[in-house]
Amino acid sequence: MTLGAELRRLRLAQRMTKRALAEKVRISETALNKIERDSIGSPRFFLVADLAGVLGVSLDALVRVVEAPVKERTYVRQTVGEAQ
Repeated sequence: MTLGAELRRLRLAQRMTKRALAEKVRISETALNKIERDSIGSPRFFLVADLAGVLGVSLDALVRVVEAPVKERTYVRQTVGEAQ
């Protein structure tokens, strides 16, 4: 589960609107929408901590739920003088 999806799940479980949550952590509703849609690469640590606090979960609990996808990397070995 992504950070945005978990934040949205917690917000909806508390029947809180985006506007209400955004106001409590002093960000715009648009910014919260981007966080929930995972359009922001990495929100500030202190913002995530504030969101966790307002939603009534520990930062540790929130981070444990979020699983960072592991991307496979393919490395191509090329020797000097080999055609590309």
